Amino acid sequence: ASAGMRAAQRKIVWILSLWGIISVATTALTGVGFLLAGTLSMHAALLLQAFGAGALLSMVAETLLPEAAHDGPRYSGLVVALGFAALLLLGVLAK
Repeated sequence: ASAGMRAAQRKIVWILSLWGIISVATTALTGVGFLLAGTLSMHAALLLQAFGAGALLSMVAETLLPEAAHDGPRYSGLVVALGFAALLLLGVLAK
């Protein structure tokens, strides 16, 4: 993203300020989420986890996979699928 902003002639100070604001906002919202997480019912917590998982999968499908397919080897899709399967397996084994 930073390379794209530099290619769009954004100043380095602007780019670093943007990333700084994003990191501060993410930290603050993570703290608020942690404080509020104890008040959620199990059903609400599961819905939020499903939403978050969907958002992550959507981001991967939209951003990372096309880059991997374009710039990576032909077997990069298989590596991604195996990595995802390994994460699911570790999630099951961790419980």
